Amino acid sequence: CIVALILLCAYMAYFLIFNEWHRYNENTVNLQVVLNPIVQAYLGKAVFIDQMSQYGGHTYFFEPILKMTGLSVLTVSSLFSFLLFSALALFAYAVYQIVENKVLLVFGFIAYLFFHFFWASLWPYELYLQYYPLRTIFPALSIFLAAYYFKKPSLKLFIFSITVLTLGIIWSMDVGVFALGAFIVAKLFHMACDKGLSSNEKIKKIIYYLAYSIITILSVFILFALYTKLRYGVFVDYSKMDLVLI
Repeated sequence: CIVALILLCAYMAYFLIFNEWHRYNENTVNLQVVLNPIVQAYLGKAVFIDQMSQYGGHTYFFEPILKMTGLSVLTVSSLFSFLLFSALALFAYAVYQIVENKVLLVFGFIAYLFFHFFWASLWPYELYLQYYPLRTIFPALSIFLAAYYFKKPSLKLFIFSITVLTLGIIWSMDVGVFALGAFIVAKLFHMACDKGLSSNEKIKKIIYYLAYSIITILSVFILFALYTKLRYGVFVDYSKMDLVLI
């Protein structure tokens, strides 16, 4: 079952690896809109400072890797492929933890791939990279972290999850906010439904975890601003993040 899921994820991710001579370059509208800000980041510009990016600050995460591998269509598309594989694998893991019938799990995952990629699109002849993988990786992380966290809850894992998902807001604000918010709301709902706690204990625990969430989120944004100051000489302008939503 696990092997089947991995092979399905790898099969879908394979389509995203292409070079300058690949047939996909005949229809590159959805590539150009994500490729340009990555190229600009490689050349030294920064989103939310002196560069525009319609789909958020994912370029910050691409740039260090591309500095090591070099910039080409092949290296960028390979990163997209790895991200898609990761997103699908994280979804598959979360479902694997929930569904007991593993045969049903495999066929259900195949149905998920069919309806999301093949049924109402031209996949793989028109790869919609804005969604797959840019807007799916952090929702997938949110589901994965929730599935893992609620099996063995701990404060350290909660703070780690909030830290990772806060980076999703920088990556792409329009999905990052919901991925982070869904995780926090799920935790608060879990505490509110805990029959082993009194009403006062529930309120105290909810306030406690909300405080940790806010402190962690602010810490991530402050540290990232310090990073851009050291890297580019300018603090990131978070007020420009709402331009992603326009």
